[in-house]
Amino acid sequence: MYKFYEYSDEEQKEIDRLVEIAEGHETVVQRDKTVYENNNKDKPFSMEGFMERQGEPIATSPEIEKQRENVKNYESAKIKVVDNIGDEAYRMINEVNKRNKKMKITFLGISGALSAKYNSNMLIENGNDCMLFDCGEDVMHSLNAAGRKPEELDAVFISHLHFDHCGGLSWLAYYTYFISKKKIKLYAHESLIADIWSMLRPAMEKLDGKPMMTLDDYFEVHPIRSEKGGFLFGGGSFDLAKQLHVETSHGHMYSYGLRAFDGDKRFFISSDSKEIRIPSTSELTCREECDYKYVFCDCDVMNLGGVHPNYDTLKLFAKETKSKMWLYHYHELDDMPDAVADGFAGFVREGQIFEL
Repeated sequence: MYKFYEYSDEEQKEIDRLVEIAEGHETVVQRDKTVYENNNKDKPFSMEGFMERQGEPIATSPEIEKQRENVKNYESAKIKVVDNIGDEAYRMINEVNKRNKKMKITFLGISGALSAKYNSNMLIENGNDCMLFDCGEDVMHSLNAAGRKPEELDAVFISHLHFDHCGGLSWLAYYTYFISKKKIKLYAHESLIADIWSMLRPAMEKLDGKPMMTLDDYFEVHPIRSEKGGFLFGGGSFDLAKQLHVETSHGHMYSYGLRAFDGDKRFFISSDSKEIRIPSTSELTCREECDYKYVFCDCDVMNLGGVHPNYDTLKLFAKETKSKMWLYHYHELDDMPDAVADGFAGFVREGQIFEL
């Protein structure tokens, strides 16, 4: 009964006790209302009359006494105390859920497009809901290596359209359409949606015996209209954090990171950035801000410059911020720098899981 997450036996008994009290009171009220209306066709049922008819012990219980002042014109069949006791049960459920609901980030890969290791795609789990952050070319293999199945996915978020971040969408669309038969949510900034379908359309528009297919046939598409917009997932809030990724004289390419909140559970993922901009946790004014448990930052350890922040530049961040920064999207070298000695939380490892 009412068991959304795992509770201790003691917590479950208390929840069941409170709900039973609430449902028991409601049953008594409904029974009395039925009898009263059958015998009193001309007189409306009232809660005040109900309480007077009950006598001991209900009429003298502290909960009922407390409600007497508010029931003179109360026409509903549900006594006010039922709402109160019910609210208490659900309040307890929500508190227990908050304590027990885990938010997890699993790094299926930690590398970029030029590495032999898996692409920097992640699973974000919030309670029972699971979202894929980016969907690179090798995601079917990285999921398998992590012992995870595409059937677990409820949504996919796409940060930008480099193939190590979106090249696996055709596989995912076909798999969910033909095998799991589950249309999952697709979240992306609205500027990316048309280009996603342009990329997929030549192979996916025509299916044998079907009318002309669209992106909406494969995914439940949720365009994010504002550059400061976001979406709710698993009870948490996920806001876009726009990052400049590629800068040219004929136009720029942007990538969209995410900042996530669920109560006191907070983290930030940069996606791909030329110069990382960490948004504030209280507003989307981008500035250095460390009120997150984790800051996941793409990093160029070869210091090539260009489309990812290089390691030496990241070393210039404030000490408090660096202590929460986990570096990913790097090319693993034979002689890697000592991130912990340099003040960072560390380099993310393939398959590493972070819990909040």
